[in-house]
Amino acid sequence: MSRLNFTIQALNIRSEVTPEELILFFSYCGTVEKLLINRKNEQCQSALITFRQPFAYQTALLLDNAILAGEPVCIVPAKKNDGAQQHISSAYAACNLWLQQMSLPSNYSL
Repeated sequence: MSRLNFTIQALNIRSEVTPEELILFFSYCGTVEKLLINRKNEQCQSALITFRQPFAYQTALLLDNAILAGEPVCIVPAKKNDGAQQHISSAYAACNLWLQQMSLPSNYSL
């Protein structure tokens, strides 16, 4: 049985951001299993981040346009994984419910 892929792609990451900072940033979503960084140029880089759990993958997608090192980060699925969609849908519903019930500080943005 093949393992499901819970990988996101993070784009528009400033080159000053270290691998440790990326792992810390995404560790609030869940366990980061793998991190691959692709430096595009001296100012920008992208990363592939793989999570162990489907809820971590879905939560990370909710961080699209979050600010990291002063810049909004674009977060998208690394590739479509139809086998994971059922797990992701239930995780997405749970995350949405949690976010609706949570009181966020006024200076916090997703």
